[in-house]
Amino acid sequence: MRTNIIRIEHPSDGMGLWRSLDGYTSKIDQHSQYNKISKRHSNPSVFPGLYEDDELQYEAKDVDICDYHFAFKDLAQLEVALTREELKECIEVLGFQVLMLDVTDYYESSYQIVFKKESIVNKKDISSMFL
Repeated sequence: MRTNIIRIEHPSDGMGLWRSLDGYTSKIDQHSQYNKISKRHSNPSVFPGLYEDDELQYEAKDVDICDYHFAFKDLAQLEVALTREELKECIEVLGFQVLMLDVTDYYESSYQIVFKKESIVNKKDISSMFL
């Protein structure tokens, strides 16, 4: 079991920062700092997607991305992904939650945790820590 992974998720659809939709567009597109956040996350050497993450290529080669969700390994990674102000806007304006999860079915690399939602054994909303 992996404990204390960190996930940003929207409660309306259970999707993460990049896959939660508002109609046909991502909710994150509405963030006032979207261009800065998007530019930061488009660097695959820092924030690789599942198929760009060489460490996961061997382990997760047969993974259907639709069955898995992404999380940060710890709070330190979250702080690299979003500034406090950016995260605060995600929570207060866009309605996202920051969750601390314990999961059993996951793949891990230096960059991220990829897990199945059915494997969550403990979930705690820690959004208030960032307000």
